[in-house]
Amino acid sequence: MKDTFRYIDGRLNTLINKVRNKLPKLEHLKVINIITIDVHSRDCVDNFNIKKIAEAESFTWLAQLKFYWENKADSDMH
Repeated sequence: MKDTFRYIDGRLNTLINKVRNKLPKLEHLKVINIITIDVHSRDCVDNFNIKKIAEAESFTWLAQLKFYWENKADSDMH
C-alpha cells in the first residue's frame, strides 16, 4: 500500500504541474477531474495504511469498491 500511495502521489504532482500550464479548456477540465479522483484514491490508500488494512475482504476495502465481479458460471446456476 505504501508503494501505491507513493505512485498516486507522484501522479498527482505530475497532473498538478500539467494543469498549471496553459491547457485548452476541455483538457483542463479532464485533468481536474482526474486529480479529484486521484486525491480520493490517495486518501483511501493512506487510510488503509493508517488502519493497517491488507486483506481484500476487509469491510473498509470493500466499501470503496464501485463494481463487483459476478462469475458467469455462478450466475447461470440460479
